[in-house]
Amino acid sequence: MASTSWTPASSSASTNSPSSQASCKCLFSHPNSPDSGPEQGGTQVYIQGVNFTNMSNPIEFNCKFTPMNMEARPKTMPAQYFNSSMVGCVTPGGWGRGDVMNIQLTFNGADYDEYNNKFTFFSISGASPRSGPSDGNGGDIIVEGYGFRNSSNPLCMLNDTEYIPREVTWT
Repeated sequence: MASTSWTPASSSASTNSPSSQASCKCLFSHPNSPDSGPEQGGTQVYIQGVNFTNMSNPIEFNCKFTPMNMEARPKTMPAQYFNSSMVGCVTPGGWGRGDVMNIQLTFNGADYDEYNNKFTFFSISGASPRSGPSDGNGGDIIVEGYGFRNSSNPLCMLNDTEYIPREVTWT
C-alpha cells in the first residue's frame, strides 16, 4: 500500500481559496475496477483506498486519463466521492481507438497522484462474418480492433454466453 499527500501546486493562491486548503493523505490499496472498457467512454471506474474525504471542491476533484501510446491530450472527468474507502469517475469517450491510459486523481485541481493506475480502452473495428447459422456451426468469427490485451484466457461473449476461442492471434 502506498500513501500520498496533495498540497497546492501554486504558492500564489489565496489562503482562503478551496484549492489552497484541499489536501488528502490517502492510501490506495487496490488498482481501479474495472480496468477496461469501450473507447466510447461511459464506464464507471472505482478506485479503492483509505482516508478519502468528501471535503474537496467538486470543481477541483477530478480524474485525469492520459494516453500511454497514442498522441492525444489527457482528458479530465469529474470524480465522485462514495465513502472513505472508495472514489470513482466515469471514463471519457472520443479517443477514436483503444489504448492504455494512466488514471490520476486530484483533490485540488492541480496536484495529481503518482500511482500509475491503468485503464485500457478497447475498440472493435469489425467482426466477420456478420451472420451465420443458428446452430453455431458456421465457422470462425474474426474480431478486429485496438486496445485488446494479450491474455492467456481471452473470452468471447455472444448473446450473454461466454465462449473460449479456438485460436487467438495477437498482432
